Amino acid sequence: MMAKEYFELQPMRWVFEKVGVILVDRAGRDMASTRAAMRVLASGYVLGVFPEGRIETSRELIPFQSGIGLLAMKTRAPVYPAYLDGTQRGLTMIEAFYRRSDISIAFGQPVELGDLVDSKPSILEATRRIQSAVESMRNGSKV
Repeated sequence: MMAKEYFELQPMRWVFEKVGVILVDRAGRDMASTRAAMRVLASGYVLGVFPEGRIETSRELIPFQSGIGLLAMKTRAPVYPAYLDGTQRGLTMIEAFYRRSDISIAFGQPVELGDLVDSKPSILEATRRIQSAVESMRNGSKV
């Protein structure tokens, strides 16, 4: 999933088309992209999401958007947290695309959400658990 304004960047558009990006309109609640993401997950495919809702150019994690919890609760797809770090931090997407970067990615165990029922409080709790799992990897803890 990716903000649709990035799709307009011609030099990178072919990459986005090849990987099957789901475009998100960040101007409001984009339920079309949410439904598309749910279809991808229901079909058994992997869906990559940056749950902060934007590219953060600082080294900090910002609060995750509840859409990640919504997708997890509605589809019951397993959520494998991932943490991406490296020299791309602090760069805009365009800068990171054109510069050589040394990066590392860590994947954690699936986040346990089976005890949650499909409700607004559970969506928020799922979001909190997913963010906590990513923060643990960021801080070097085993997840």
